[in-house]
Amino acid sequence: NHESPGNPGVTVLMIPRPNLPGNLDSLLLEAIDPAHPLAHCFSPYFACCDLDALSVGKAAKIRLATIVAASVKKNPSCSLVFVWSQDGNPIRLDSPALDDLVEFLRTYSIP
Repeated sequence: NHESPGNPGVTVLMIPRPNLPGNLDSLLLEAIDPAHPLAHCFSPYFACCDLDALSVGKAAKIRLATIVAASVKKNPSCSLVFVWSQDGNPIRLDSPALDDLVEFLRTYSIP
């Protein structure tokens, strides 16, 4: 958090975690409900998609978009902006994977 006269404070949080490759999608994948009713389908499907040939971030985007589309049947193309309000949202807000983000947001304050 860096503040100087006339400039707003700036805070940066590395996502998914410092020294771990990925992006927001990578973090949200960790928060998918492990008891998801289609969990047994995802690994075999993703194995067919040759996602190892892609960057970690691109592969995470494909995985997350697929899981959201399969879960939110009334709006399979919904974006992450709206997934939280959709029936079938597969991303658990109470997941331990989000604890660091929650703690960061809890302690971050604007003076």
